[in-house]
Amino acid sequence: TEVLTMLCVDFYDHKSKTSDLTHGCRPMYDEQFSFENRMNSVYINFLQSEKMKIEIYLKPSSSKQLLGTCEVGMTELIFNEGYGTAV
Repeated sequence: TEVLTMLCVDFYDHKSKTSDLTHGCRPMYDEQFSFENRMNSVYINFLQSEKMKIEIYLKPSSSKQLLGTCEVGMTELIFNEGYGTAV
């Protein structure tokens, strides 16, 4: 049987976003997620202290099964060289 997986990204107060289904046992996800936010003290505090949650799901025929979860600190993405640029 063919293995299908997908990512689910939870960020701030937005609805979760999912990737396209990807085939194979070593999937490569070529996804870009964007979220529009108003820059204010609440949002800046979130960026400094909270994490973005990423889940990977196995997609059998009619349902999905959680395979794994990771949380990525926002400061790790924004301020570490090679991962992004602070604006």
